[in-house]
Amino acid sequence: MRCVQLILCSALLSLTAFATGEKIEFPFQQGWEGADAAYSIPLGGGRYLWLFGDTFVGPPTDAERKHVYGMPRNSIGIARCPKSAPCSVHYYWSKMGTNIPHAFFDTGTDEWYWPLDGFMWQNKLYVVLSLLHAKGEGAFGFESSGVVLATITNIASSPERWKISYQTILQSSEVAPGSSVVIAGDRAYFFTFANQNGARYMALTRLPLKNLNHNHAALAEGHWEYLAENGAWTAWKTQGELPNDAKHVMQDGYTEFTVRYHPAEKRWLAVMPSSLLESRGLYSVADAIEGPWSKPQTLYKYPETQPGNAQYTPHVFCYADKEHPELESQGELVFTYACNSTVLEEISKNPKLYHPVLVTTPMPPNN
Repeated sequence: MRCVQLILCSALLSLTAFATGEKIEFPFQQGWEGADAAYSIPLGGGRYLWLFGDTFVGPPTDAERKHVYGMPRNSIGIARCPKSAPCSVHYYWSKMGTNIPHAFFDTGTDEWYWPLDGFMWQNKLYVVLSLLHAKGEGAFGFESSGVVLATITNIASSPERWKISYQTILQSSEVAPGSSVVIAGDRAYFFTFANQNGARYMALTRLPLKNLNHNHAALAEGHWEYLAENGAWTAWKTQGELPNDAKHVMQDGYTEFTVRYHPAEKRWLAVMPSSLLESRGLYSVADAIEGPWSKPQTLYKYPETQPGNAQYTPHVFCYADKEHPELESQGELVFTYACNSTVLEEISKNPKLYHPVLVTTPMPPNN
């Protein structure tokens, strides 16, 4: 997962391939001075939601992180891309305009939310949130408490007027559905991170879409299924863990990544980070969502981790690779990643670190 002390880089992020063909920029404005994560969700009507993790917030006039007020655990951006007009983005978090910023999705406790994937269904927005608490010391001093589903019913309104309800999916430090979510048929499929029995892997679980309403998304409601090793969908009844016969759909675990279907290629594409030491983004493909998934291949080598790069130090690492199909033209793959440092001072003084870096590449071949 993301580090507790994360800092977004780059005073300006340009996204050049929206469906409108217009350019969109993510400047440091309104006090927003960088964030990571960067899942994107089309909302319809030329609007796109961006979900950010830990976010630097300062005065609206500060574009270089010189006067940071705080780092709320998440923020959002609404990008608007009207036809024949430039795209624009507006950021939101709680207690905007004050020097005590709070997260947009706020627990009101010492625990916090980091956003996972999200999706639209029947004009409602669903956002999967990882619930965490502090444990241990240093940049990785945190642990998962569980997974929560946020539901927004009035997405046409401005986000400060959104009506948000929360329901707990499960409480666990070992299993987290929602690293990526796919809607197929009458079900929502959740790629599920698992760290069990000494192994990190991705499982696949699912929930009938009809059970998203009326607070029936909890695992305890009895509607969830998991994909078993024998290929059968089986009732998921255990709390806080997956059964031992859960299929390892992917042989490594990714706390945040994306899986998206590409009709032109008639295949599924996963975009994900490697281990921090490998310094590269990866991709994998499959003909079916259940797999088999191909062995991950190199998609991109992070230049920030290479000696000689202007942002390089031995402490810099990159992660959070995610695809954004709504930005893509035919034959393109568009994805973002973020870079951070284990030394807080390096990112607090360098606004070109810790931000969603956008990359456009040719669509990769089948493995």
